Amino acid sequence: MDQTQPIWIRDPLSILADGAERGVVVRGGKIVELVPRGREPATANTAVYDASAHVVLPGLINTHHHFYQTLTRALPAALDRELFPWLQALYPVWARLTPESLHLGVTVAMSELLLSGRSMAADEALACGFYSRLLPVEELRAAAAQLAQELADGPTFAHGMTKAMLNQEWNMGLEQALEAEAQAQAICMKTDDFRRAYEAFSAKQRPAFKGD
Repeated sequence: MDQTQPIWIRDPLSILADGAERGVVVRGGKIVELVPRGREPATANTAVYDASAHVVLPGLINTHHHFYQTLTRALPAALDRELFPWLQALYPVWARLTPESLHLGVTVAMSELLLSGRSMAADEALACGFYSRLLPVEELRAAAAQLAQELADGPTFAHGMTKAMLNQEWNMGLEQALEAEAQAQAICMKTDDFRRAYEAFSAKQRPAFKGD
């Protein structure tokens, strides 16, 4: 398919976007149009992807890290500042970063860690994305128990499938991994938990999973 041709992701089971009941139009990796209920896309020459068996979550991609900040460590206006003045000095600079400068910043940050072998403080590791959360020792046991309970209350069949895919895909190429993921998702979508999740999402309620 021509990568410049717009794609209408049409008629999803549900979609997390107001005014897009009939889906979204994507071109060049960006959403260019929301298609409301009862309408067709205004964008011309769209290819169609039938999303009637899928829930669509536009933009849900997490690539969060702070490595780009290596480029602005010595910015005079941000040195020795409190949080908000520091952000006010840096945000205009970060807003103009290019993909090339992001690549450079990540390369510098990773090279420093790999070549120096220096220790990393916990807050720095958290900022870099190596940890998901930091806790005082006295709170750790309760937080771990809470996380375990949340996992136990979740869609355990899907959790098991996710763990299986993580283990298997280490030895797969990209195309093989994508195909395996598609098959795994198709299996999960046949479960009662998938139906429960969809119905709860549509009703804006919390699903009660049963692991089947």
